Amino acid sequence: MDSGMRRTRFVNAQTLTLGTALQNATETSVVLSDASSLPAEGDFNITIGSEIMLVTHRVSDTLTVVRGVDDTIGTSHSSGANVHVIATKTGMEKIIYDSGLPRAANPTNLTVSAADFSWDNQGSSTLDDATWGGLVLAANPAGGSHNMRIAYFNAPTEPWTLTANIGIPASTEYGVNGSHAGLILGESSSTKWETVSLRNDSGLSWWRWNSVTTYASTVGGVDFQTPPIGGQWMRWVNDGTNIQAFVSVDGVNWLHLASAASKTAWLSTDGPEYLGFYYSNHQLDGESINLNAWLLT
Repeated sequence: MDSGMRRTRFVNAQTLTLGTALQNATETSVVLSDASSLPAEGDFNITIGSEIMLVTHRVSDTLTVVRGVDDTIGTSHSSGANVHVIATKTGMEKIIYDSGLPRAANPTNLTVSAADFSWDNQGSSTLDDATWGGLVLAANPAGGSHNMRIAYFNAPTEPWTLTANIGIPASTEYGVNGSHAGLILGESSSTKWETVSLRNDSGLSWWRWNSVTTYASTVGGVDFQTPPIGGQWMRWVNDGTNIQAFVSVDGVNWLHLASAASKTAWLSTDGPEYLGFYYSNHQLDGESINLNAWLLT
């Protein structure tokens, strides 16, 4: 089971005291009179007055915080003010995301929209923000067994973990040359890609590609027979040195598709520079997949 994501901490509600005044809305060190009851790492939330802060770290009585979160406004605070440890809507949603609970995290809280993505090999495919809260990638025209329609954007600073839930239609063509979809990694200096790929009848695989139309090799895979109802959970983890592909039927228990590999083993410049998802529809024009959940940490 992967533990690559930063997790929200569970902290009992309590009232503490601000030991040193906060003079403005931008100070990120909060000194309490006694913070020994709090965990050494975040993430959890405190309030001082009407301002909510996200605590990310503690050393002795000093907290490192993000100011004015959850639509509150940072302001000054006097020494001796009450400091309350609280649970927030955003914090609870992050716990849901971290645990991977499928439908609770999906799809109204996607952290991306269609406008965030660029295309490779678009053809006349479309990517739209759906009224139900997710994204829909309609691949068009049908391109044969290997013709990936890719929506991607630039990868963040390493390390990072990308977790997503992708729904592939039951109508997709079965078989070794059938349709497939999944998460994808790429680089700017070549046409190469790496994918966590799902087929309806042959499970999930870590594949490497020379281009959007040229399959190269399989790193590893697992036979899930048919995708879970509601979508398939997939994950890429880049620790700055290696990458690894994971899959899950429930978004809680994760199985790696192969041993971790150097991030430059296939993407041979600096490793993954693009993150995204794709669909290769074999037989039906305009067939679509759903991006149900997306979390990049």
